[in-house]
Amino acid sequence: GRAGRGAARRRNVRVVGRERRADSRRAPRGDSHGGADCGGAVALRARPLSSTTVKRLTLVASILGSGITFLDGTIITVALPAIQRDLGGGLTAQQWIVDAYLLTLGSLILVGGSLGDLYGERRIFALGVGGFGIASLLCALAPSSNLLIAARGVQGITGALLTGVFNSPALGGPSF
Repeated sequence: GRAGRGAARRRNVRVVGRERRADSRRAPRGDSHGGADCGGAVALRARPLSSTTVKRLTLVASILGSGITFLDGTIITVALPAIQRDLGGGLTAQQWIVDAYLLTLGSLILVGGSLGDLYGERRIFALGVGGFGIASLLCALAPSSNLLIAARGVQGITGALLTGVFNSPALGGPSF
């Protein structure tokens, strides 16, 4: 009787005939995804993305990355009068604020693509996004026009990483 069942429990043996009743207020314990039982914890697994979805996400990332870099190259002209008023430097500084970004971006886009081929497009793109954000913060905090010019140069370099990955020479351009 009872003594036998207690001994079975201590030995982690399941006694036949003592099934647990289902409680409608509790979630089922079984894994609905075909995996092992996790003891009541919900196991979430990400489904693999289809090839079409990956291509679409790559296209969206490419558009956003290129859009950010080229918008930053053009929008600065609107801010130049306020920059000159706040930081000084005259016309020469204004020209270099624009050109430091555009020269580094334009000259390093193909290098960004080559680095993507060598080290992986996702890694270089992530480096470009992070670097571009940090460089943008440096631009916002620059106390002088000379430091703003330097930060804009760094912004151009990271923008080339961000944009160049999707214009990889090895791919012959975007593959979507």
